[in-house]
Amino acid sequence: MKFYPVLLVTFLMVLMSHAFAAPVFHDTHGNTVQLSALKGKWVVVNYWASWCDVCLSETQELNQFYEHYRHKNIALYGVNSDHLPLPTLKQILYRMNLLIPDLVEDPGSAWGLDDVSVLPTTFIIGPEGTVLKKIEGPNTEKSLLDVLGALGYQS
Repeated sequence: MKFYPVLLVTFLMVLMSHAFAAPVFHDTHGNTVQLSALKGKWVVVNYWASWCDVCLSETQELNQFYEHYRHKNIALYGVNSDHLPLPTLKQILYRMNLLIPDLVEDPGSAWGLDDVSVLPTTFIIGPEGTVLKKIEGPNTEKSLLDVLGALGYQS
């Protein structure tokens, strides 16, 4: 009988630790993305759709930005707004030659991102994990760098 309170407390601690665990996402490359691991990094999240011509036209710019800055304390992720099945999404990404990792799950609620009503929409999340900027419309490598610089990013 004396073990029941200890067992109950242990059970509650385990249950609560899972309830408050940091969100975990997956990208289309099969990698696990833990929000807690992104703490201290600048995070750029780009919402796009396969039917959006403007989204498709910014692909090369996003690829260049990703290639130049992925090792410089910046994480860039795409999020497909079509909510496509993973095999279909992978085929589209391959045809688009999109190099940036695309998140399978929408991180909007984890970061408190506003509703996306315009595509593309890009969110800049600061090193502390707070949303600093919402950009509606296409970006270039230069425009992203300009916004990040204005927000305090230094390479």
